[in-house]
Amino acid sequence: MTVDWVVSLQSVSWLSDAAQKLQALVGGELWQEIVKTLGGSTVYIPLDSNYYDRRNRKVFLFAKEHTVRETARKFCLSNRQVRRILSG
Repeated sequence: MTVDWVVSLQSVSWLSDAAQKLQALVGGELWQEIVKTLGGSTVYIPLDSNYYDRRNRKVFLFAKEHTVRETARKFCLSNRQVRRILSG
């Protein structure tokens, strides 16, 4: 089954940032297959299991020299989240 409109998705600027990043990562042919197979679906891609550990280490190190508020802004967290990271 051929889907002609998939070819037009090769270089459209109206794709979401995440879709554009995925398209750039997987390339044209695989991108077309993904669109044909999953087009219109919502796909959840989990973070790797160490993401929060690495982020929290960075938050902890940054907070040593900055206020909770500055740290929260830098890492897009709430002040409460930063305090929890620092206490745990």
